Amino acid sequence: MRKAGLLTSRKQSDEFIRFLSTQGINAESQKQTDDSFQIWVEEEDRISEVREQLKLFATDPQNKIFQVSKKKSAVKKVDRSRFVNVRRDVFGSSSGYAPVTLTLILLSIFATFILDLPTYKWLKYKLYYSEYMGKHFYEIKSGQVWRIITPIFMHGGFLHIVFNMLWLHQLSTQIEKIEGSRYILLFVMTLAAIANTGQYLVSGPLFVGMSGVVYGLLGYIWMMTKYKYNSAYTLSPGTVVFMVIWMIICLVGIIPNVANTEHVLGFFCGTIWGFWRSGGLKSEWRRYLYKRNR
Repeated sequence: MRKAGLLTSRKQSDEFIRFLSTQGINAESQKQTDDSFQIWVEEEDRISEVREQLKLFATDPQNKIFQVSKKKSAVKKVDRSRFVNVRRDVFGSSSGYAPVTLTLILLSIFATFILDLPTYKWLKYKLYYSEYMGKHFYEIKSGQVWRIITPIFMHGGFLHIVFNMLWLHQLSTQIEKIEGSRYILLFVMTLAAIANTGQYLVSGPLFVGMSGVVYGLLGYIWMMTKYKYNSAYTLSPGTVVFMVIWMIICLVGIIPNVANTEHVLGFFCGTIWGFWRSGGLKSEWRRYLYKRNR
C-alpha cells in the first residue's frame, strides 16, 4: 500500500474512502498522533489519481462528485490493532534506552574525553584507522581489524560529539526499538566499515567521528518513511533537507576539516539499504510499469 495524503478528521476520511470505493479503489485510514488521518491506497498504480482527488476533496469536500450515498458503498472497518501508535509504542517508554545505542554513546564519550588524558594516549592511537600516513592498511593487514570500526568513537571536540550523539540517539534508538539490537549493531558496524575505509582511501588516516554512521541512519529512515506501508518510523522531510544541505556546505569547503567521504558514503549506503528493505524497488518498478502502459 502507498500513502496518498492526510485529512483532518475521521468524518472526512470516511467520506473520502467511501468515494474511493465507488471508483474501485481499496483504501484505509490511519489515525495519527495529531488527530489527523492518513489515507493508504492498495492500488499503487492509481496513487497519482488518488492524490489529485484528495487535493480536490481537501479544498472542496462538498463537491457533488464526492457526495456518495452510504448505501452505494461500504466503508471497510480498519483493524486499529494493526497500526502502531508512534508516540506510545516507539517513544512512549520513559524508562530504559536502546542498549546498543546507549553503548555507542558511552563508548564515544569515553574515547573522546577519557582517552585524551596523558595516561591513556597510547590506547587512543590504537583506535585510529592507521598510525601511518598513506593508504597501505599496515595495521589491518597485521590483524588489527578493529581499526576499521573504531574511528567512529573519537571526535574532534565538544560540539562535534554533542551534535553527533544527539543525532545518533534520535535515529539509532528508533531503528533499535523497531528492528532490534542485533540489527542496529550489524547496521552501524557495516556503515562504519564502509564509510571509514572510503575516507581512509581518499584522505588517509586523519579522520574521526560518527557522522558517516549518522548519515547512513538518516538515509535508512528516510526510505522507510517514504516507501514502507504503516511504518513506525518518523522523520520530517525538513530534517532530510537540512542534513543534505549541511552535507553540501561541507562538500564545497565552507566548513573545513570535514570527513566528506564518510558523509557521502554513509548516506548513500543507508539510503540504498532502506530502499531495499522498505520495498522501494518494488514500488518504483510498479510505478514505472504503470507509466509505461498508460
